[in-house]
Amino acid sequence: MPLQLEALPTEVILSITTHITSHKDHFHFARCCRRLFDIVYPCAFCSIELAEYCTSDLSWLIHFLLHRQKARLSVESLMLGRPVCCSKKHVHSKDLPTLDDRIVAEVNVLVNSYTGWSTWQKELWNKDNCDAWIALLLYILPNLRSIEWVWTESRTRYAAKLVDEVILRRDQFDGSGPLGKLEKVFVKGTGRRAGMIGLKKILPFVYLPSLRVFSAQMVKDLDRILPEMENGASTVTHIELRQSTTRTGFERLIRLCTGLRSFKYYYEPGPSMLVRTATVMSHLETRKETLETLCLDSDSYSMLQGFERQHQWVGSLRDFRKLKNLQLQMVHFFQHDQLLPPRRMVA
Repeated sequence: MPLQLEALPTEVILSITTHITSHKDHFHFARCCRRLFDIVYPCAFCSIELAEYCTSDLSWLIHFLLHRQKARLSVESLMLGRPVCCSKKHVHSKDLPTLDDRIVAEVNVLVNSYTGWSTWQKELWNKDNCDAWIALLLYILPNLRSIEWVWTESRTRYAAKLVDEVILRRDQFDGSGPLGKLEKVFVKGTGRRAGMIGLKKILPFVYLPSLRVFSAQMVKDLDRILPEMENGASTVTHIELRQSTTRTGFERLIRLCTGLRSFKYYYEPGPSMLVRTATVMSHLETRKETLETLCLDSDSYSMLQGFERQHQWVGSLRDFRKLKNLQLQMVHFFQHDQLLPPRRMVA
């Protein structure tokens, strides 16, 4: 007699669940029987991963979450990959995004609570505007704690606007509103030149009330003047920047994080990239009473060749009394008039 699905051990059922990539399929699998529903349902929506998505995917997910509060409240982690057109995913016309009464009600609350969202409300009807739907998805997830996001500036206008609105009204929510429990943010650019992210575009994340970890890849900090925000201190304690470049030494970012405990910066290679670790260190001096981890390194072994040595020396770390973890390149320990130790030739 064949073994029924509901009779399988819990470990086997969970193993099957890990190989189901679609949240829609997760739900249908959970509905096979009551026992599967109780096992699969809580873990299926704790973490949502959308490696590639269109408005149809977002529409279905938002519909589902709004009609099932248990699933909506269980979402703590969100990974947003690359947005694509519905036509590329060959979405049937009956599966194109729609607005039901529950979605309309949430939209009306957002539009009435904040200013300047009327255009966004209209663009929800655009079958290929993922930007508008992502903003709504973020708005309805009150327990979200972690976001990993492939950031395309032209397709994140409304999501960025939502972050701005939350910051301006953060004293009103006390952790109960949209993004009120977000602790970790990791944003990634799409390319090393045109796809790099301007720091001023993502800097507002640092102001979110519960954020502790801010990570970014392919960031360019080239603006001398960045907009000021009221209540300027940030709760961020850990910063990690990869394949990134700066002219100011990330001055504004470091200055905001008054309780900074960990700073990791991995340089971006290339002759057009200005890397002056001494400038970064001059700003980190203001965090010598809190900093425990410091990393100034690169993803490329020969990264610092060709850069002026006088800009790479980090100076004395004697005053960093809480420093426990240190990762630096050899060039950081030598002044420009000192000879570097000879390199071993590798055949």
